[in-house]
Amino acid sequence: MGLLDKFKRKIELTFAESRQDDELIFEFISDEMDSGIIRKGLYAKAEANSKGDKVQTKALYLQYRLQSVKDSLKGKSFIEYFRESLLKEHNIDEDESFYLIATNEINEGDINLALWSKCEAINMGDEIKTKYCYINKRVKVLSNELKSIIRKIMKEEYLKIFDRYDLPGKKDAEVDIELGKYFPKAPEGEIYLSEFTESIQSRLSKEI
Repeated sequence: MGLLDKFKRKIELTFAESRQDDELIFEFISDEMDSGIIRKGLYAKAEANSKGDKVQTKALYLQYRLQSVKDSLKGKSFIEYFRESLLKEHNIDEDESFYLIATNEINEGDINLALWSKCEAINMGDEIKTKYCYINKRVKVLSNELKSIIRKIMKEEYLKIFDRYDLPGKKDAEVDIELGKYFPKAPEGEIYLSEFTESIQSRLSKEI
């Protein structure tokens, strides 16, 4: 019996008992782990934040995985969510990906030497503490780098729309992006949002 079938059966058996959603999801996560399915990025995050303690790592992993499932539901039924996640296997958020990247850097010996030295000094040469200090700080760096790239792409594509259609309000572009209110001075500005969004998605898929 596959994971999805197991979960469907649990839902059918437990709806009448009015069990809590969290309990159902925890059981699904337990089935994942029993089947050897571990989200490596989330596990790396848990390991970093528990400083390698195995018991605490498992507890944090369960907590993070629970939250990642709940975040991914977005109004869908449990069955719809798990069908998509099992078939497509692409529900990895940025934070999880960054922890995986940072962990792989250490495993492959491709670290940021300056950041490693800083962590080593902070932790008085303790190798284990240095490793998890590096991972957490590296995640922050990667996150900030991504935000900077996205902001740059958004600004460039936003300005292109102004030039393409000769729209008013171009000088306030950065303010618009900061506030999340696009083309406020353009007549029927919402009609340009679709093109703006598609151009950003196209750039991100090519450049990130």
